[in-house]
Amino acid sequence: MNMKNLLLTTVMILISLASFGQERNILWAHGLNSNGDFWNDEYSRSQRDFRVRSTGFSFPTNEGVINYANRIRNSSIGIQGNQSIGIGHSLGGVALREIDKQNPNSFGGFITFGAPLDGARIANGVIQGTPINQFVTQSVDNLRRGPIASSTRNVWQKFRDTVNDVFKGGKGITSILIRSIASRPVLDVTNDLTEGFEQTILDIYDPNDQTIQDLAENSNYFNSISNL
Repeated sequence: MNMKNLLLTTVMILISLASFGQERNILWAHGLNSNGDFWNDEYSRSQRDFRVRSTGFSFPTNEGVINYANRIRNSSIGIQGNQSIGIGHSLGGVALREIDKQNPNSFGGFITFGAPLDGARIANGVIQGTPINQFVTQSVDNLRRGPIASSTRNVWQKFRDTVNDVFKGGKGITSILIRSIASRPVLDVTNDLTEGFEQTILDIYDPNDQTIQDLAENSNYFNSISNL
């Protein structure tokens, strides 16, 4: 929740600076299996502190990215325009990008966070039948090892970044410790939380849902927009 508040505070500061005091419409798009209540605190705060009019809707989210995007677009016609901004969390961010693809002039801009814009690996795991507890454990272990140990970066990238950190002096040494060691004890405190997280995933991820099919990496949906 604290991370969410930090992200949203940053978002609203950017919106405030961009608007130059002009009142704007903000469309808030929720994520998978969520609803408009996800944004309740932000509705009132944005109106009070940032002179923006908030609009949000609750939609079913299991019909696929395109259907979700169409629902959002059709319901927000009344506030669309170059002075309006869309903010999307998770699936909501992917849907906003789909709206922008279909009609680039519908909004003045979009802001997304926590949005799997290149696909969600966890969706692949759900479709393939990978046990959720195995996926969560692997993910936490990868985070605990730190970015330097990331399997998605080659040896040269890891070596280059390490050398760059060393030659930054004291701050560079600190950076190495944080990136390679300090993340472990920090993430150790999450061990007690993973069981609840696993159950949450089991509750909201159905491999038969079109949205899960769309959100998987290298899905038909993402392959269809890969050249955009």
